[in-house]
Amino acid sequence: MIKRDCKSIIALLTCSAALAAPVAHADAVRGRALYEQHCNLCHLSTAHVRANHKVENVQDLRHFVRRWSDYLKLGWAEEDRMDVEEYLHSAYYRFEGDPVLSDDPEPLAAEESSY
Repeated sequence: MIKRDCKSIIALLTCSAALAAPVAHADAVRGRALYEQHCNLCHLSTAHVRANHKVENVQDLRHFVRRWSDYLKLGWAEEDRMDVEEYLHSAYYRFEGDPVLSDDPEPLAAEESSY
């Protein structure tokens, strides 16, 4: 009886893990496309490299991407926002000591574009 219960529990846990949502990873290339389509009109690349930019860490970056995407009513899903955040982090900010938004080891150069 105990052996059968253990097998049932293991089977249940295995099925639960398989059905769990996969961990999302941000896509900097897709984020760049979204940024260029929706943000470049007001935010040229100089906005991110000027001395007095307002983004000081990853939390600030997330805040501003969400704030402006909501304000402009872009209808972005969380995945869209994460992709734009990853693009900006990878291309411009690269904050030290802050968590990386994706597991991509290669930063995306701001000047590289296929769009």
